[in-house]
Amino acid sequence: MSRPIHVFRTAPIAMLVIVSAIALFPGAATAQSSAEAAYSEANNLILDEQWDDARTALTSFLRRFPETNRTDDAAFFLCYAVDRQTEASADAFECYDRFIQDYSGSSYTDNAKSSMIRISRHLARNGSPEYAKRIELMQQEDNTEVAVAALYALRNMGDDESLETILALFDRTDNNTLREKIVYILGDYDSELALNRLLTIPLSDASVSVRKSAVYALGNRVGEKRAIDGMVNILQSDTDMEVRKAALYALGNTDSPQAASVLGEVARTSNDLELARAATYALGNLNTPAGGEELESVLRSAHNIEVRKAALYAFGNRGDTEASEVIFRVAVEGNDVELQKAAVYALGNLDEEISQILLRQLFNDLANTEVRKATLYAIGNQDSEDTPEFLLSVALHDDDQELAKAAVYALSNTSDGGDSPMLVEVLRNSKHPEVRKAALFQIGNMGTSASIATLAQIIQSEKDVEVRSAAVYALGNSNSDAAVEILTRTIRDDPDSAVRMNAVHALGNIGTPKAKSALINILSAGNGQNN
Repeated sequence: MSRPIHVFRTAPIAMLVIVSAIALFPGAATAQSSAEAAYSEANNLILDEQWDDARTALTSFLRRFPETNRTDDAAFFLCYAVDRQTEASADAFECYDRFIQDYSGSSYTDNAKSSMIRISRHLARNGSPEYAKRIELMQQEDNTEVAVAALYALRNMGDDESLETILALFDRTDNNTLREKIVYILGDYDSELALNRLLTIPLSDASVSVRKSAVYALGNRVGEKRAIDGMVNILQSDTDMEVRKAALYALGNTDSPQAASVLGEVARTSNDLELARAATYALGNLNTPAGGEELESVLRSAHNIEVRKAALYAFGNRGDTEASEVIFRVAVEGNDVELQKAAVYALGNLDEEISQILLRQLFNDLANTEVRKATLYAIGNQDSEDTPEFLLSVALHDDDQELAKAAVYALSNTSDGGDSPMLVEVLRNSKHPEVRKAALFQIGNMGTSASIATLAQIIQSEKDVEVRSAAVYALGNSNSDAAVEILTRTIRDDPDSAVRMNAVHALGNIGTPKAKSALINILSAGNGQNN
């Protein structure tokens, strides 16, 4: 029931409360009395029908006092002033709409809705029917809220008559929001009648969202064989993919051996990659021996390599000892490089102490360079105390240049190696030119004053032209004005024309006003003419 609009509300009891508050909390009372005075002033403007001044006063009130017991009054009467001033305009409609959204619990809400209905009719007569459509949607939402409340009340009764009433409403209404709510409620009924409807809805209803809701409701009854059989039937049907995936995930939340068997079969044999991967991840949620056995079977024999990778990641998410053993075997014994690399990264997601031991063992024992590089990256993503030292040793001493370079990249990802002298040590002592260049680029990516100073020293002292050029490029990637002077000096003094040319390009990459000025000076002075 709506409250009749009255512009100013007073009551002796309210005044006593205000007086008491003044006595007990003088600071708060001062703010409250200021708000009352400001509201009273705006209220008088409403009474005098001074709509423009009232709008200004009410807007100011809401800005100054956004959280008082007069805030919803002020917000409503601001819309009322707009309504009266503009004669049922779209602005007034939108104002009332915002009021309802912002103050849904206000006793003025029904008044605002009534005003919106009146304005929508006026606007429709004047060529704007879209406002009437918005009112229709608003009324539908109101009706849905009432109907849902009635549904829950019926569910709490739990008798056959209430269930029949709910099913009749499901058949009668075309409101899918309401029908989804009904489906969820059916999942709470311990009734064959309710289960029968839940088994048919996922295969026959016109709405995909309602069908999915029915599947999730079936998931609440997975202790019953008929419910599991029904989800298996959904999986084997040609219904919408989203509905079938919902059945997969619902099965994955059960402890049923039958669920594990069904999910494993779908993962291994389905020609639909999306469905097979969803079945695999659902298997990963089955924290049972049967689930582990099926997941291992998928890992061994699934048709699609991407599904087998998904099984590895699902094992990695389980994180138990059995999972680490299975993944390790794939990394060691696998005959597919991509699958071995996926196993390595899955190991990296396990407990750090276990995975560090296994990853280093893999690095030492495996022959394939790509898989060994993957182990270095996985090691670099962990924060073990001795990780930087291990990676530094590989970067300095490994005979395989590609592995040594991968160790540099992994080292730069560690909390200690990425901002320490370790990269400088690689730069000084590595036996591979490409590894030294990789270290240079990683130093340049730091962008710190220390890293720029290191690069400057390299340019000045290094005899290898390619290394000097790499240092120049690294400075160009620093985006720092501190590098401009170093590059300018290089352009002037370096004995190699290629290094000088690269320094010019590096200034262009920096692109700051200081770098631009340096390039202009080079042109003016003719410094680029040295041989």
